[in-house]
Amino acid sequence: MTNKSKKKQKQKAKILLIGTFHMHKSNDANQINFNQEKDAYKLNPLIQKLISFKPTKIGVEVSPKNQNKLNKDYRKFKKTQNPSSIYQGEIGLIAYPIALSIGHSSLYGLNSNMEYDYPKIDKLARKTNSRIYLDYLEQTKKKTKKIENLISSSKVLQALKYINSPKMIEFLINVNADILTYVNSPNKYDGADIASEYYKRNIRIFANIHRLKLTPDDRLLIIMGASHIAFLQKHIERSPIYELEKSTSYFKI
Repeated sequence: MTNKSKKKQKQKAKILLIGTFHMHKSNDANQINFNQEKDAYKLNPLIQKLISFKPTKIGVEVSPKNQNKLNKDYRKFKKTQNPSSIYQGEIGLIAYPIALSIGHSSLYGLNSNMEYDYPKIDKLARKTNSRIYLDYLEQTKKKTKKIENLISSSKVLQALKYINSPKMIEFLINVNADILTYVNSPNKYDGADIASEYYKRNIRIFANIHRLKLTPDDRLLIIMGASHIAFLQKHIERSPIYELEKSTSYFKI
């Protein structure tokens, strides 16, 4: 078969996923300590790398219903370039500077807020001595400690590289959802139901990406908590209209 006779491959919208720890106070069970005033400048090499992706759109962990609030906050940042606004942390420290550098007029909220009763499952796991769940809980503590040690050693970029590594991505899917399915009381699906809620949240985030109506020429950069990025990566890899841009090279700094 000649090259001319080969069917031309359809171009797809490219999506680059960058997972972060939350750099400001959040509702996450495992909160990482990060001093924005002291360590924000260490993110600059990564910001420059992500600018080189030349995103046409940037998605962040904000609900679409708060899009107007996000737009107003970003406009304020453009005037002051002060990330200590409504959306602090990774949005103000990473997403806003990238959008400003490229000349974007807005960013896009892709989150879907949902609540799930992790404490209930944790209590049941201890009561039933669910070793699979409890072992993963210990692994989570160790991984969180490793990230904190990297940050405290002024290795913020190494911490983010670790968070986005393939093994960590797989772990985040397990620990945030799949492992919960092992914790159930007789004739009930306690853990499985909570896990399904987390899947539901991330499927909704994926659906919010579709609402952006990306064209094959678009290049979408998504900056979110790493557990959401882990789920999105799996969905985008199977998508018929999106192409996943590997994040590995953006951490070679």
